[in-house]
Amino acid sequence: MNVYWRDLGRGIRARTDGVSKVWQSTKTLQVERRCAARHEQEHLDAGHDGCVGGTMEARIRFRAAQWLCPDPRKVADAIIWAGGDKIQAADHLWLDVPTFEARVDPRFMHIAERRLISQLVRDEQQHP
Repeated sequence: MNVYWRDLGRGIRARTDGVSKVWQSTKTLQVERRCAARHEQEHLDAGHDGCVGGTMEARIRFRAAQWLCPDPRKVADAIIWAGGDKIQAADHLWLDVPTFEARVDPRFMHIAERRLISQLVRDEQQHP
């Protein structure tokens, strides 16, 4: 992947050509660049050469988030540490909020992973 830096316009963090190039916004924070780079790499891996929407885009977001934070125990620890505050939990995991939200999207998590996170959070709430 070759990364190029540009002003991409309001609200756009990164784009890809679907082959090997990624353009990242010059107006993003480091954590946003980290998340956007992985997101665009997932598009490249999937062979997307343009914007996708709906469920496919949500799946790409989840794959990027899972790659950036693969351990469900760390996700649970962040939720517990942050008291359920998604902004603090995201920061704790060095993710931006949209990537954190994608990481805990139940549509794409394996059932065992979803159960583990829920159980760890529930146990901590019952036995602080």
